[in-house]
Amino acid sequence: MGRGYGTWSAHATSWLENKTVPVLMVRYEDLRKKTESKFAEMLAFAGHHPQAERVAAAVRECSFERMRLIESNDKAVGKEGAFSGTKEALEQGYGFVARGRVGDSLESLSSGLDAEFESKFGDSMQRLGYGRE
Repeated sequence: MGRGYGTWSAHATSWLENKTVPVLMVRYEDLRKKTESKFAEMLAFAGHHPQAERVAAAVRECSFERMRLIESNDKAVGKEGAFSGTKEALEQGYGFVARGRVGDSLESLSSGLDAEFESKFGDSMQRLGYGRE
């Protein structure tokens, strides 16, 4: 439990079972696969009327490639921008902006971690739309 905030599963479930505030569940994988349509859906949920060309421009300007370029340019000139870290760390491959990959295994971090994750969070993950394999 840690600092009294509860587990990730309890947090996610509290939002799924919430009856007082409207909730839109957007899975990261779906956002990566259908970025423009999911972003437009989020804007509409928030009460905005998204225009396709503005959504496309926003998605283009906020791509991982664009964010990495901004981070690299800022750090190259020593500018303290939106992204933490140093120029040296970036040069060693430790940038703030990651790749946004989907579907990676936890096994690269520690042997058995995928199984441990499944045992602790499998039911919650299935409820969030992730199937068991």
